[in-house]
Amino acid sequence: METAPGNPPILPRLWPGHPPVASGSAGNSQKKGTAVTAPHVVHRLDRSLHQGEFVASCPGSCGELVQGQLDGVDFLVTCPIDLFARAEFAPAAAGGERLQGAGWKTMAAVRSFLKRAGYTGGWQVTVSSAVPVGKGMASSTADITAALGAATLFLCEAFWSPGLDRWRSAHGMIPEEFPDAPAGCAYVPASIAGTALAVEPTDGLMFPGIVLFDHRRGIWLEPLGEPPPLEVLVFDQGGHVETISFNQRADFQEQNRAKSELVARALELVRDGLQRKDPLAIGAGATLSALANQTMLPKEGLEVILQLSKEVGALGVNVAHSGSVFGLLLDPRRQDGPDLASYLAHRIPGRFLGRYGVIGGGIRWPAGIDHQEGSGRS
Repeated sequence: METAPGNPPILPRLWPGHPPVASGSAGNSQKKGTAVTAPHVVHRLDRSLHQGEFVASCPGSCGELVQGQLDGVDFLVTCPIDLFARAEFAPAAAGGERLQGAGWKTMAAVRSFLKRAGYTGGWQVTVSSAVPVGKGMASSTADITAALGAATLFLCEAFWSPGLDRWRSAHGMIPEEFPDAPAGCAYVPASIAGTALAVEPTDGLMFPGIVLFDHRRGIWLEPLGEPPPLEVLVFDQGGHVETISFNQRADFQEQNRAKSELVARALELVRDGLQRKDPLAIGAGATLSALANQTMLPKEGLEVILQLSKEVGALGVNVAHSGSVFGLLLDPRRQDGPDLASYLAHRIPGRFLGRYGVIGGGIRWPAGIDHQEGSGRS
């Protein structure tokens, strides 16, 4: 990357105007303040396979595998599950803006996204979601990501030529990095993350696989890999936690700093577990992060939950660090999964929500449209 004489390197940004990206192991292999190039996954949407509907889906989550702060940077490690929000975008010839099935956060995100893309026409977005709201299951992120994914599909179709270059420029994509293809439209998930972050702190579910992501400022992104086979039994202890209010509490930074040593150990376990595809290490790291979070948003009867987890041979416990749900991580090859869920539902302090698979994140498109071109360091 070229630099002007006497000036520091020009570092990559997640979106126009965003601070330079710091990526890697903050507080571990990277020194504090060291900025390195960010990993990007490039997707190319194949217009030739598009059937006329602008539809996309995004998974929700069961809380996070790890969440905290290292070297002054807030982060979380995603825990996507096979529970989805689905959105459909439609242009509106009569003009106007209409959103069904989601709230003001999704409206603000879609409006901003289309404005940056240069689209000034009318539109309607319809969202249908199975992800519970206000529980720490990333319902807002899933709604926003699905809606922006559907809008992206529309933009690729409507702005293909000559408007695609304008759309790319609006999202910080350099044409020489993503050359034109006769049946393709390139995008990076970071453009969607940037739009979501402008609305509220956001999960990293728009990125493929499991990622570490700075959910408050977006200055740390680290892909950690695809999860090994894992299931999670999800329980809800009730109540509603509003993301923006939680992240604005007066003691937020102080509490995060106080638990940073435990969080660093938890991250090391989860990162290593994902690299080696070791569910036990992932469960151990998630459990450690859950314990560390008791000072910020305690889960009722966590000691009982952990004891039951050991008794039934679960891999560990993970929590929504800013929500009311928690999960017991299991090996999906267990034959007693349904019976175990029933057994625990009567003994654990919380309402049983369901049994889900832990999956990789990322937008789901209509079959065959999305071609991931790999991750690289740009």
